[in-house]
Amino acid sequence: MRPLSRLGRLAARGASAFALCYLLVTVTPALQWWSGALESTWPDGPPEVLIVLGADEQVPGLIGYTSFLRAHYAARYWRTGKVRVVVVSGGSTGGRSVAASMAEFLRASGVPADAIRLEEQSHTTLENLRNSRPLAEALGGRAGVLTSDYHSGRAAAICRKMGWNPVIVPVPDVRKRWTFPAQRAGLVWDLGVETAKRAWYWWRGWA
Repeated sequence: MRPLSRLGRLAARGASAFALCYLLVTVTPALQWWSGALESTWPDGPPEVLIVLGADEQVPGLIGYTSFLRAHYAARYWRTGKVRVVVVSGGSTGGRSVAASMAEFLRASGVPADAIRLEEQSHTTLENLRNSRPLAEALGGRAGVLTSDYHSGRAAAICRKMGWNPVIVPVPDVRKRWTFPAQRAGLVWDLGVETAKRAWYWWRGWA
């Protein structure tokens, strides 16, 4: 048998490294530890004014999975009777705003239209929080920010930098998807992007 060429050895090592990394993220609790490091603390319950941060959309006017999950949990919190107003934050990428699309889902889930406020100018987490804060403060009562578990730590850090102290309300996103082994490898991308954004916000002095 011929010995492997240099290129073949590199390919074999690359394949081995890929297999090792794949096993690391799919079999061990490494992703749970990583996600936990990005999370804020979990509250006992929702506040009176719940700010829901918009996220992705599949096409303009149709919310993506992350936006759906946040809106879904916002509706569930509304049904507890503890939330008085829901502020949905998210701008437009070419058509109807993410906030408007999420509000449509909330109304279909039983949240009254007069209990929903829209903030439709934001396109980043920093803008979400800066633009939603005045709306929440004008409504009075304890405010909270609902977002995905792995995104909640950055949201909390931005709020602290702003001198604002809302309740941070994480919802189980990575925690939920991690229970499905086929989805674990894909979580590496989401956690990697969030880690990079967390570092960027810190470097810019925003969080």
